[in-house]
Amino acid sequence: MSVIMSVMKTATKSAKKKTKPAVAKVLPTVFTVRDMNRNTAQVLAACRQHGRVIVRHRAGEEFELVPVSEMAPSSPRPDFVERMRLHRERMRAMGARGPTTPEGVEHLNKIIAGEI
Repeated sequence: MSVIMSVMKTATKSAKKKTKPAVAKVLPTVFTVRDMNRNTAQVLAACRQHGRVIVRHRAGEEFELVPVSEMAPSSPRPDFVERMRLHRERMRAMGARGPTTPEGVEHLNKIIAGEI
């Protein structure tokens, strides 16, 4: 037995693992209730990908899972952008300078405190 063990090759630490390129996973459209319990994230991802999935029960019942709404875009609202632009203009009109220097920070502090 010791002779067999001595001739076996072992993996070296310097060997690098080759990574495979990322491939988009095609998810199934039919799941079981057990999948819903144990792999909820995968079921919901398939629902987003396909638009709907079927969940089957052992008793033979089938349920259709459909997303109700899509996610809203994460861009800022146009009225918020406009309000911020107007706010910056008002601050400039009051004499606010960018607080990049100690003098600018002191001037801004005076505006906030109501001294100017």
